[in-house]
This record gives sequence, structure tokens and C-alpha cells, in this order.
Amino acid sequence: VSTQSTWGPFNRIIEMEPEFECRICLESFSRVPDRFPRLLTSCGHTLCTSCIGKTAQNNSLLCPLCRVATTFTALSALPPNFTLLNLIDQRSSYSSSSSSSSTSSTSNLDVTTTSTTKKKKQQCGECESSDAVVYCRGCDFYFCDGCDEKCHSQSKSSQRHERVPASKNVKIPICRYHAGSPLILFCLQCEQSVCIVCSQFGGHKGHQEKIVELKDIVEQTKSSVQSCITSSKNIVIRMEDLTQKVQQNVDGLGAHGASVKSAINTTCDRLVNTINNRRRRLIEKAYKCQKDVLENLQQYSRELSIPLNQARQVVQEGTEVLEMADVPLVDSKQMIQQIYEAASLSAGSVRPDSPPATIGFQLNIDEVISSINNFGVVGVPDAPRIKSCEAICGKITVVWSSVVCDAKVSAYSLEMAVDGDEEKKENANFVEIYNGDQTTHTTFVKHVGVYKFRVRCNSEVGWSSYSSTADVEATSVIPAVTRITKCTTAKEIIKVEWTRVEGHSVNYVLDMKNDKSISNAQFLEVYRGPDHAFSFSADMPGNHSFRVRAYNDGAYSEYSSLCLVPMESVLFTSTILGVRHRAAINTLLPNNNITLLFRASRDGYEAQKFHQFCDNVAPLWVVYKSTNNFIATAYASVAFTSSDSYKPAASGSCWLNNLENSSGTISSSKYFNTNHLEKSLYDN
Repeated sequence: VSTQSTWGPFNRIIEMEPEFECRICLESFSRVPDRFPRLLTSCGHTLCTSCIGKTAQNNSLLCPLCRVATTFTALSALPPNFTLLNLIDQRSSYSSSSSSSSTSSTSNLDVTTTSTTKKKKQQCGECESSDAVVYCRGCDFYFCDGCDEKCHSQSKSSQRHERVPASKNVKIPICRYHAGSPLILFCLQCEQSVCIVCSQFGGHKGHQEKIVELKDIVEQTKSSVQSCITSSKNIVIRMEDLTQKVQQNVDGLGAHGASVKSAINTTCDRLVNTINNRRRRLIEKAYKCQKDVLENLQQYSRELSIPLNQARQVVQEGTEVLEMADVPLVDSKQMIQQIYEAASLSAGSVRPDSPPATIGFQLNIDEVISSINNFGVVGVPDAPRIKSCEAICGKITVVWSSVVCDAKVSAYSLEMAVDGDEEKKENANFVEIYNGDQTTHTTFVKHVGVYKFRVRCNSEVGWSSYSSTADVEATSVIPAVTRITKCTTAKEIIKVEWTRVEGHSVNYVLDMKNDKSISNAQFLEVYRGPDHAFSFSADMPGNHSFRVRAYNDGAYSEYSSLCLVPMESVLFTSTILGVRHRAAINTLLPNNNITLLFRASRDGYEAQKFHQFCDNVAPLWVVYKSTNNFIATAYASVAFTSSDSYKPAASGSCWLNNLENSSGTISSSKYFNTNHLEKSLYDN
């Protein structure tokens, strides 16, 4: 009964006896190299190593069972069937345990002897004659030195197997899905240990690129854990050091507090003594000021008494004189007059206002009380807080909160950094861009990017800590400065060209100033748009100065350098005609090579002045402008000679023209005297 119950669990193994044989040579599988079972990776069937080597051609084998081809780089690269090997080992283990059980049932002495006998060394599984020296975790096999060298020198893949001393071998966990197959691989995608069968035929078959050897992951894990341990030890050391320092500060706080209290008492005693001494000196000064004011008032009173007495004398004696008879009354007039004049003179020399009856002495008690209230140990001010940070076209405005504290804040310092170093965090390349008492500042940036800002404040005690960092991204910036490259002139046409500026939606503004025109004493805008060249007609002589700048979204660059264009002659430097008349003039005078002879505003409005400059010159074109803004012109092909008579001329050679009327309409029409050619010109 006992034998039958022991055999029971292996009934399935006995039934699978044909599965332990190679389907080609019908030899039983074993751990002997030639009989070693290997899996065909394409179909999963198992053949012995010897049959695979004999039937394979060019590292390719057509499975005799299913006719599916399997390709391999080397025979040793085909994976062993560890499940089958495990079943073979279990069958061998059962056979030996069965024999051992029979022996123990017949002789208790043998059992006792066996139990007390020293455990035998592990034998080499390859030659089965020598003691094992190493255990190969890749083959799951014990080897002696010779067999280890022989079996692991056949292919490069087997040379990478992990081998440990046989005495130190630790049982490798077995896959729960494939009995007998050790967990020697690791799937990075699923983050779990797997066996070879799992990686090639199981749930991880499609994860080949993520399958690595378990030992590599173990080493990485050990390294990571060791790094955490080392860092934690450093933290422990630093925290223990800080804890010790805190305890030292706590221990010394009592003595320091007593010292501070003693210093406060000493300082306050000095302050009280100083106040008492100051009170004594101020009272003495007040008494002295009062005495000086009193003496001044008394002196003023004495000055007033002289004209006062004289005036009283005039009143008294004058009253008496009025009561006298006529002759004595007239005789006393001179005396009364003299006394009055003396009184008037004395009164005139007296200061008009009385000296103030106050002591010129004030106590700045508010400042004293403020100083006393602020007296003591005052800490550094709190850090300001950045309220807003806004970027518009390269212009960044930062606003921060004001700080109120016992120690008056004297200044704020705003610092900026561009794309700060993340490792250094808030200490990354900050540069001060503002220092003053305001709580807002605008700065201009030249590059697109993220800008960081922080602010702190200063008092008589010292600097506060920095505020939290505020980040703002500048998506557009002020355009670069453009440059005028060329200025050309042709007659009255000036063409200005400038360099393009890279950027989004960049436009340009061209300004001009003429040094001969009062109206153009300042720069005037003559062009605004996206082009980088502009041409226009100049209507004034003199030096034309040009400058240009770029802008986008309302942000303007700096102006370019000035470009000077001299214009010596523009419509013969007329003060009446302008560019708007050019087309009509070209029609009236096709060959308008004109030279200015006479200008009434310059040379005079008299007729003799006209004849002085214009006689004996032909042809002659006269332009005049009326007070109601009419502009008329006259053309004569014959010369004036001051003959005071009519002169003949060829038909069409003398004409009049109404160039512009009061409404601004310009005309090139000519009016001829065709009926009386002998009176074409009146030379007066």
C-alpha cells in the first residue's frame, strides 16, 4: 500500500514515457550533451542535440514533425527544453528515492548509517565521475573544470552564461508557468522576471527587444539601492549636524538673552540721561531767547516814545494856538510846523511792525518720538511680492508690493535672468536691472525667450530675502536697428533705401527734415509701411536729413544714423510753386531749363527793380501770386527793354496762364492774343 501511494503522483510521468525520447533516433533524452533536448524555436518541437546536428544544413533545419523551418546561428543557440529536463530529473529522483525506501525497510541499521553518513559532494552532471566545481545558471547544470571549459567554449552565447562556485549556488526560482524553467531573464516592458520559454513561446514572445538577462537588472538594482543608501547616509550626517547646531543654539539662547536685556537696560539708561541733559540745555536756551525778545521789545518801545511825544506836543500846542488871536496865531505857525516835521521824521524812521512776542524755538518732537519708537533691535524687512509681470512686444513691466516695516525701506532691487539654469534654479545668472524706491519698472529685451524676475528691498538694517521668482515669456521683441544704405536724387525726386530687419510683422517709419523750411524745422514722417525703400518729390531746396526706424506691434527700434541729401535746385527754388505744380509746368514749358532772375520778396516790388533784373532777357516766364491765393503765369518770347510801348511777337509765342485758382484747381491752359499780334507785349 505504501509503495502504491508513493508511486501515485508519478503516474502521469510514466504515461509520458514516449515523450522522453527523441522522435528521430528514439533515444531517451538526458543531460548528456548528445542526448540534450533542444527546442526548435519556430515550431516548439524538441529534438536531441545529436539529431539536430546531423540533419541541419547551413544552420537551418526543417522540422521532421511539422515541416516548419528553424534557422539558428549555432547549435548551442537553440534553447534547452527545461520543462522536459525537469521531468527527467523528477523521474530519476523518484527512482533513487524508491530504492532508498526499500533499503530502509529491510535494515534499520542501514538507515541509521545513512543518516549519520557525511553528505556527498555534488557530482558533475556532464561526466558524472568528477566533483562539480561550478554551477551554470544558464544551463542549470553542475560542471567540473574540464567539462565547464569543454561545454562553454563551443559558442559565444554559452560563454556569456553566469557561473558560480558549486558550493555557493543559490537555488534559482522556477517559472510558475513552465515547470523546471528557471527565471533567468527580465522583461523591461512588463517589469517582471521570466524564463526562456516565456520569452520565446509564452506571454512575452513579442517582447524580444525588451528581454535582458536578470543578472544585469540585479546589478542595476543593487547599484540604485546602494546609491540611495549612500545619499541617505549623507542626509543623516547633515541632519544630525544641523540638529547638533540647533541644540547648541538652544543651550546658548539663555545667556544670549540675558546679554541682550543687559544691553537694552544700559542703552535706555544712556538715552534717559541724554534726554535729561537735553531738557536742561533746551530750557536754558529758551530762557535766553525770551530775554533777547524782551530786550528787543523794550528797545522798540523806546523808539516809539520819541515820535509819540513829539506828536502829542504838536496836538497840545496846536490846540492852544488855535485859541489865540489872529496875529499871535499867524506868528506861531512856524513853530508848530517845525515840531510837526520833527515828529513826522521820527515816526518815519521807526520800524513799521512790532517785533514778534514769540521765542524762535521749535521742538521736533515727532521725529524724536519716532526715533524712540524705532529704537531697538529691528530685523530685516520682509521680502516684497511680485504682483504682476507682463510682456508686450519686447517691453516687460514688473510690478511688486511695497514693504512696510519698523526699519524704513530705502530701495528696491529688481534682478532678471534669461532662461535660468534649472540646476541652479533661482540663482541662475541674475543681473540687477533696477535699484530705486519705485515699485514698478519697465525693461526692454532684445530676444525671444523666458525671462525670470525676482526683487528684494533694503533698509538700514540690511537686505531682505528675495521674492519668489516670476517667469514671463517674451514672444516678440523690439526690432533691430535698421540702416540707410542709399540716398539718390534725380531732378526733384529723392529715393531712400534701408536694410530689412528680420522678424514678424516688421514695418518702417521714414522721417525727413529740411533745414531751409521753417515748417520742417522738426522731423516729419514721410513714409510708414513694410517696404524698405521710398521715393518722393522734394518741393524745397536745401539739405534733406533722413532717419528710419523699424517697429512691430507698437514697439519701435532706435533710429538709424542720419543720411544727408543736399538739393541745390528744386523748381528754381520757388517760394510760390511746389511739387503739385510740376505736371502743369512740364506741359507749359516742355524744356524747362529755368534760371531764377528776380524774386520780388527778395529784390523788391518796384517796377524798376523788375526791369533791372529782367530787361533784355528772352524768353521770360513770370509767376505771381495774389493775396487771395490765385497763381498766374505769363510767358514772353521777346525781351523787355523799358520802352514804354507795345511789342509784336509771333503767333503763340506769348501767352497767359491761370495756374491755380483759390480753390486749389491747377490748370495748364494758355491764353493767347491772336487778334493783335502787334500788341503781344506791353513794355512799360
